[in-house]
Amino acid sequence: MSTLTGSAKRNRKISSRKRTALMFQLFVLVVVAATLGFGSYAWRTDLTGKMINAIVATVWDANDAAHLTVAEVTLAGRHNAPLKDLILALDVSRGDPIWGIDPTAARARLEALGWVDTASVARRMPGQITVHITERRPFALWQDDGTLFLIDRAGVVITDTDLGLFAELPLVVGGDAAVRAGDLMDMLANQPVLFARVRAAVRVGGRRWDVHLDNDVTVRLPENDAPAAWRRLARINDTYGIIDRDLLSIDLRLPDRLAVRLNPDAGPLTDIPAEEA
Repeated sequence: MSTLTGSAKRNRKISSRKRTALMFQLFVLVVVAATLGFGSYAWRTDLTGKMINAIVATVWDANDAAHLTVAEVTLAGRHNAPLKDLILALDVSRGDPIWGIDPTAARARLEALGWVDTASVARRMPGQITVHITERRPFALWQDDGTLFLIDRAGVVITDTDLGLFAELPLVVGGDAAVRAGDLMDMLANQPVLFARVRAAVRVGGRRWDVHLDNDVTVRLPENDAPAAWRRLARINDTYGIIDRDLLSIDLRLPDRLAVRLNPDAGPLTDIPAEEA
């Protein structure tokens, strides 16, 4: 848990928060006036002085509350979200009238940040604002039209800055690749040996994937029944170690065989049966 502090005072004629606090104080004054009038009547009707004193004390306690200000802001749940972005979105500084803080609006501003999935904001008397956020979990890097983004599993964009911190995540490329990345990675992960070699996946025509391995071999998956093709490659690789051969690509789009493209100076794959290759 950390403490947030605002560095700059906002110079407005009357901020919405101060306006709310002033309205509360006006309400207190109205109640005081009504109480004093009631007190005069009560003395004339023999009500006890203790009752009047209790009412007046309650009203003055409320008047004190109207002057409460923010002394501390605490934050929990932050791991990656930039602190400066959270401070700006929260828009709370020490010394602000605490009754002028709108927790619902502050929560909405926080949840508009890419890193923040959910947020809660609450007042804690006499002068504390507590904030808890749940961050989105980085899942993959997404390249679209030449621009790189960090996304979560659902394909929601988290950020486009400081991406070097997430260079080990898989890369997906293409317009609809972000929203389909979760299903693709689930399928690829079903074959752990192959999945450990995956570095990127390119969406082709919005229909299928080309998977790029860490040795620059491209695996072309079919549009239909890609999981079966991926399992077939895993079985062949277990037997013949095909992904480490001197290849440029492995094409799995034919249901009854795979086609390989060799490097120009590579020899034929004579040890792999024709029904496999």
